[in-house]
Amino acid sequence: MVGWLEHPRAGWVVVAFALVIALPSLTLGFFADDYVFLDELEHRLARDIPWWDLYRFTPGDPAAIAHLVAAGELPWWTNPELKLHFARPLPSALLALDHALFGHVAPLWHLHSLLWYAAMLVAVRSLFRRLLPPATATLALFLFALSGALASPVAWISARHYLAAALFCALGLLAQQRWRAEAWQPGRWLAPLSFSVALLCDEAALGGLALAFAYDVLGPSPRDLRARSLGAMPFVAIVMAYLAIYSATGCGADGGGGYLSPISEPGKYLAGAATRFPDLLADAILGVPAELALTWAARPLAVVGVVAAVLAGLLLRDTLRRATDEERAAVRWLLPGALVAAFAAVGGFPGARELVVPNLGVSATLAVMLAHGFTAGRGALARRALAGLLAIVHVGLAPLAQLGNQHSMKTMALATARITAGVAGDIGPRGRLRILQASDPMANMYVNASLAFEVDRGGACAAPTSAVHADVLLERTGPRTFTLAPRGTTFLTGPFEYLARSAWHPMAVGDERRICGAVVRVVALDGGLPSRIEITDDADLDDPSAPWLAWQGRALQRVAFPPVGGTTVIRWTPGPMGMF
Repeated sequence: MVGWLEHPRAGWVVVAFALVIALPSLTLGFFADDYVFLDELEHRLARDIPWWDLYRFTPGDPAAIAHLVAAGELPWWTNPELKLHFARPLPSALLALDHALFGHVAPLWHLHSLLWYAAMLVAVRSLFRRLLPPATATLALFLFALSGALASPVAWISARHYLAAALFCALGLLAQQRWRAEAWQPGRWLAPLSFSVALLCDEAALGGLALAFAYDVLGPSPRDLRARSLGAMPFVAIVMAYLAIYSATGCGADGGGGYLSPISEPGKYLAGAATRFPDLLADAILGVPAELALTWAARPLAVVGVVAAVLAGLLLRDTLRRATDEERAAVRWLLPGALVAAFAAVGGFPGARELVVPNLGVSATLAVMLAHGFTAGRGALARRALAGLLAIVHVGLAPLAQLGNQHSMKTMALATARITAGVAGDIGPRGRLRILQASDPMANMYVNASLAFEVDRGGACAAPTSAVHADVLLERTGPRTFTLAPRGTTFLTGPFEYLARSAWHPMAVGDERRICGAVVRVVALDGGLPSRIEITDDADLDDPSAPWLAWQGRALQRVAFPPVGGTTVIRWTPGPMGMF
């Protein structure tokens, strides 16, 4: 086995195998945010976003947000000062290019993503072969290519920016290594140029700069620490310039609970990192999906992450004694750089994809542990048991997990299209429908955008009213009014609720928002979160031309309101994602 891994073509075999595993993504179609970007490019929505700035999800302006809420493009509970604006001009331009070249032919968009995936894997292959012995380099490439972190960036068009950022980070590290190790002069300017381009793709490229800094300070070099630190200053300068420009242009995240900013809300960022960082460690080490943090499992997952980190640390200490000098030199800077990169990634919406760039260091470290984890000697039983567990997760199950993730996303994409087609007939002459209860984002937050695209209903208003993961008590208080109260909880506790408003920005009794021909008003709070809301419709609730829908079973179905003074319970059922 080791002999095969050392073969010069082994890395190319891994690249080919990973691409074959990714081929089912060609059939996925458009999905989730893809609809938003398509609608923006075709000017179907109330927002007017330039083609080079598609990742500006909210304007951060109260008047503009109120307009988007009324149009059904943002939920009624959205923080009036919510800012979700990410500087990703290169991925935005690539999406606009796809639209210009391929129109609505989704397989060609996905093929474009696979080309970025292939280019990234080729760059990572070259990087690992320069840093590690051939067999370990091939193993590291396999672990990187088949990691769960790449599942959504490869198969989801909207997440392609992670692939682009990782590609340019790998190229930057390659250029830096050649410059330092061989005095290759082009690397002196190619390295900072590559990282600068990476930053135009995604904020995750800051993790690549953390790896670059770690290489200069901790990597193999005859220079003293002072000279090493001074040599790393250009990368520090790039980070400082980027953050300054990022802030000056109004980019960043603020006011919500999904994305966290260490600049605008450092306290909230550190509080979130207390669970999100170990959640990412659990994913990186044991393959436990970080997406579980979106459910009740955030804290248990963090405990798993801490335990996994301790066990992995013990295994690493043991295997490094058996590693080659080349492997030890690589781990000495790759692992600290990867940990810093992972900590920087906790500000993103929870998910394994935040590990794409950190995995440049994590995969190499895991490969060293696997390469020497099955050797004989003192402590062999425990060492082999831990290494065996890692092998099962990252080698045996990884390809199956990739295929499973693609199947899951395709299932959700098909469900979204089915939901959209199912509600198209419910839009009456008033051009609106309201989703009274659905906690799954595929059945509430994306319906507006998918309606505009799938059935060409631009201008139709499909507003979510409740996205709580619980049964909801509905009481009709008048011909045009009713109240909603979740049982055993409050509104705004789910991940796709606090995405638009965090608990750090509480609501008040009497707060009102207009949505799709109705007014939502907060009438009771519990711990600063709405526990009861009142909705007043412009029309009679029994008017079939302006329906209210709720997710029941496997579809959005019309709600039959009780007589005035009557109540009914809308039961929670899982949506297409299976968790919400």
